[in-house]
Amino acid sequence: MDALYHHLRGIADPSVDRAMAAALATADQAAIRRMVPMLVERAQPEGMLGLVMQYHRLPVDIQAQVVEQVPRLFRPLREAASRRQGHGPENVITLVQRSRNTRLAYLVSEQLRHGAEGLLASAGSCLLRLAELAASDPKPERLPTLDAEAAAYLQTAITDAVKRFPRHRESSVLLAMAWLLPRPMDEACQAVVDIKSPAGAAMSTLLRRAEHPAARRALLPMLGFASQADAAMDGLRCCNDAGMMSDVLVHYHLLLLPGVRRPLARVKNIESLWPDASRQREFDTSALRGLPTWLDALPADEKQRLASLAGLCNAPDAATRLAVLRRLLTMARQYRDDAELAQSMTQRFVAFCDDPEPALARIAIRHLIATGYPELPRLLTRLVNSPHESVRKLAGVHLSPLGFARLWALWPKLEPARRTAAAQALMKIDANFHRMIGEKLKREDRAMRLRALSMIEQLNQGSFFEAALKRLATDKDEHIASAAVRALGTTESEVSVESVEQALDHPDSRVRANAIEALEQMEQVDDEKQLDRLMTMAEDEANRPRANAIRALMQSRTREALQALTRMLNDDRAEHRVSALWLIKDMGLLSVARKVAEMSLHDPEEQIRQRADTVIRDLIERLTTQQGADGKSDAGEAGTKGKASA
Repeated sequence: MDALYHHLRGIADPSVDRAMAAALATADQAAIRRMVPMLVERAQPEGMLGLVMQYHRLPVDIQAQVVEQVPRLFRPLREAASRRQGHGPENVITLVQRSRNTRLAYLVSEQLRHGAEGLLASAGSCLLRLAELAASDPKPERLPTLDAEAAAYLQTAITDAVKRFPRHRESSVLLAMAWLLPRPMDEACQAVVDIKSPAGAAMSTLLRRAEHPAARRALLPMLGFASQADAAMDGLRCCNDAGMMSDVLVHYHLLLLPGVRRPLARVKNIESLWPDASRQREFDTSALRGLPTWLDALPADEKQRLASLAGLCNAPDAATRLAVLRRLLTMARQYRDDAELAQSMTQRFVAFCDDPEPALARIAIRHLIATGYPELPRLLTRLVNSPHESVRKLAGVHLSPLGFARLWALWPKLEPARRTAAAQALMKIDANFHRMIGEKLKREDRAMRLRALSMIEQLNQGSFFEAALKRLATDKDEHIASAAVRALGTTESEVSVESVEQALDHPDSRVRANAIEALEQMEQVDDEKQLDRLMTMAEDEANRPRANAIRALMQSRTREALQALTRMLNDDRAEHRVSALWLIKDMGLLSVARKVAEMSLHDPEEQIRQRADTVIRDLIERLTTQQGADGKSDAGEAGTKGKASA
């Protein structure tokens, strides 16, 4: 046999190919594996025709080799398809389907026109498979599977098969057509728009049931034909109930056509066609992008439209969120006179300011700026800390002109923490922040200067205004002077320390009290000279500087400070006793708890008795908390620790 094959290989006569092709019908597996490579190598029409005719008998691996040769088998395939005897037509259908060669699709459609009854189902399934592989897909990561010329061959074959539907009645052909929509298939569409014809009636049934993905994809294209619109509408409702709207929205761009939108305008209940939030989370990216356009086509009122769009504001796809934002912008222009709707839309725009896509956040910010959003300064203050540089820059540019003025106006109303946060954010973006505070300090208006001094002190910005603060510390207005001394506590220079020390001798008690607090903040109360001076002030005639002096002494001269505090508690002047009680509560001085308890019972002033009662309750609560934390109950030891213990 080896010698025979070797001899035959050298003979070019076609009779050799005819003989081997005829032998394939009865050859065993070993012989087939030797003959097929020779036939492929010789590439004679007689031998290649034999491969097609006996394809069903070939081993699987040999069949795969034949499939690879299909581009060289056009003539043999054509001849095999025309034969009515043997397995030729059946093998042709199989080879066309496995090779996915749409140039040969006409051979399959011819079987639907002239082929045997047993081949109709196979031919229809082959066209359906080819159409599914060639279906248009909007996914950006998927490349086209067919070029225009190859697709044209398939469209021609399917169009011919649809026109011959009364002969074969294969619904798979209609599904193949559905896969290719909305490609231009005018003759095929004309065959199915007549619902009284077999093709039209069968298409209506497929659309209403919407069981096959191809039928669901064809709902929007067929919605544009008046005769099939009712069937398509029934199919849309069925898809929404079954959670299959993602297949429908593959062709959402068709909703821009008036003819497709017209039947949707008659819908009475949009909930029958709008997928709920749980179903939307199952959509792929391409379907999500179609939802805003789908909502536009439905006859929803403004509130329904806004509520439906709200569910898409957090979609994972940026293009979907952009589509939602564009529709919100359109609605904002249309319904700007409706206060309730405008407020709801404004909330959506505020949410978009934190969008992970910087471009969308900037669009929302610019809209709020253009419409004069009342809380814009607060929003911009927050956005200057955005993780996106472009958003921070945009917020900073628009916050600078109005940020300081807004902060200045709201300063007395804001809580300390919010004051600090807002001012620190504004300082980062506004190079003129300190200059504008400096201008406020130069004004003659007392309230304006006091507010500026308050901002300097709370923001620890005294170093920027040291010269002005030194000057104001000697102002004849004791309120201005005391605020300036307090602000000087945020500086660190020796010159500022000297100014604060001089304020200890100021005739106004408020200035002296603030000077002591400033020295504490500057950590300048450890010097012996200062401590001696504070010991003197611990007997001051005014209650505030006296209490502040005792407080400052509590860390370094605890014993003397406690003695001074006891004398202050026994003072005949009620305001001194009140300040002493404030100091005890603020520092948690448990060592004088007995004296406070006595005051709560026997002090001649009712107001002081009530205050003492409040202080003793607070001390008891502190003691209980301390015992629970470390098991210690020595109130005397805790009291001697002074401020450090508190």
